Amino acid sequence: MECKSVSGKSTLTYTFTKVAKGDTEIKIEGNTGAGLFSNETVSLKLLEKALAKKTFTSADIKPLLKGKSQNTSAFILAALLNEAVVTRKERKYVWVL
Repeated sequence: MECKSVSGKSTLTYTFTKVAKGDTEIKIEGNTGAGLFSNETVSLKLLEKALAKKTFTSADIKPLLKGKSQNTSAFILAALLNEAVVTRKERKYVWVL
């Protein structure tokens, strides 16, 4: 699947994979821009728990990631926005489920 990055400057590719126990994982596969990212998978169940607050930013996803890339969490949010899992609040980088 493809979507625009949060900034709109690049196109991201991502996949969803069903895994054991009824969970699904998301993985960023590519970026047409220069931003580096980690290609690790993240559980949607863990994402849902991490984002259970009223509002959140990409920083709330970072503890779920082992990689050190600063872009991966924002790229995941861009994919979740594309899938209508999250929406933007009035401030550009603040989100809600």
